[in-house]
Amino acid sequence: MTLFCQEVNKCPTKYQSENISENGINFIRLTSNSIVTDVKYDSIQSFSENLIRIKLNDKWGFVDNSGTIIIEPKYDYISDIGESLASIKFKSKYGFLDKSGKIIIEPKFNYASSFTEGLAVISINNKWGFIDKSGKIIIEPKFDYAENFNDGLAKIKLNEKWGFIDKSGELVIKPSLKEICDFKEGLLPIKSQDKFGFMDMLGKISIEPIFDEVGEFSEGYAKVRLNDKWGFINKSGSIVIKPQFENVHDFKEGLVAVESNYKWGFINKSGEFSIRPNFDIVRDFSGGLSSIYLNDKWGYINKTGKLIILPTYDAVFFFDEELGIFIIENKHGYLDKSGNIIIKPQFDRAYRFNDNIAVVEIKNKFGFIDKTGKVIITPQFDYAERFTEKLSIIKIQNKFGLLRHQTCE
Repeated sequence: MTLFCQEVNKCPTKYQSENISENGINFIRLTSNSIVTDVKYDSIQSFSENLIRIKLNDKWGFVDNSGTIIIEPKYDYISDIGESLASIKFKSKYGFLDKSGKIIIEPKFNYASSFTEGLAVISINNKWGFIDKSGKIIIEPKFDYAENFNDGLAKIKLNEKWGFIDKSGELVIKPSLKEICDFKEGLLPIKSQDKFGFMDMLGKISIEPIFDEVGEFSEGYAKVRLNDKWGFINKSGSIVIKPQFENVHDFKEGLVAVESNYKWGFINKSGEFSIRPNFDIVRDFSGGLSSIYLNDKWGYINKTGKLIILPTYDAVFFFDEELGIFIIENKHGYLDKSGNIIIKPQFDRAYRFNDNIAVVEIKNKFGFIDKTGKVIITPQFDYAERFTEKLSIIKIQNKFGLLRHQTCE
């Protein structure tokens, strides 16, 4: 039997549960009209390339979106599908299989990551290198640690120092860094003698380490700290907004949050205040709105600083599918971008909408609602995730199953 089937259902759905034993496996079968859901896995993990990782009796495999087992759970570990292959662990060795379950690279490594940019990290005798999809070693295992390639470069560690290599294995940035981040907009923050600067993807110092602290580049600007004040530089290293603020965020949607005299506002890329610092806390703009905190309450402003939703809520969160979550007196509800309450506060917890359905929690049980607040599936699960690819991971009595997106009459 597959994990589920689906037909149009009368809502709200309330499942009847039954303890089942088949082929030596004990599980819970949920039924409601013609809908059947078997909750039997020890764990269900992420979705990747239309397959879902499942764990049964301490072994890993894959099911497809219909719940049919595609790769029997017999491996000690299995990764997400990456570039049509998954890393597996079998009898203490790592190898790779394809989406049909066929072994493509025999398990022979001490470790193997998923493939990215055509290469996978492998470990042999505590040394790290890279292979291609045929299993051929492309970069000899000679590093103390390595990470997957990203934009043609991979982090490597040697003698407690970090650097970067290209896909030929050549050192682009020699292992000389005690700490390392990722490249953002082509530049990497570096630290030298307690000062910070930036390096480009060729390993050249592009901005001299003269700052007390730096952030990553965002929208062409990076925050920098000098003498306990924050400002911004551009990619040439020129100070474009002089350090003058107690704290700053990163640029988002052309504006950045700054703290001045213990109040928060927003400046533009010319360093001019677009929104005066009048708020106790602000969050970055997303979809043209920022949530703000004033006098112990939350609301929203637009990019002109106009209060679109007055600060009257105990908490607010970002909008998804045009609805945002708010909290009043410990109850969660939903409002629209005009401030109209669409779903009154009635839930102990509410979660983001996805595909027009949201997870809600009442008395430690999880269920689902639509955008009108109508209960689609009665809160009855010990845990539930929001729908991804029309499926939700649910939990009952320490067992996991997959629930299909409900359609109601």
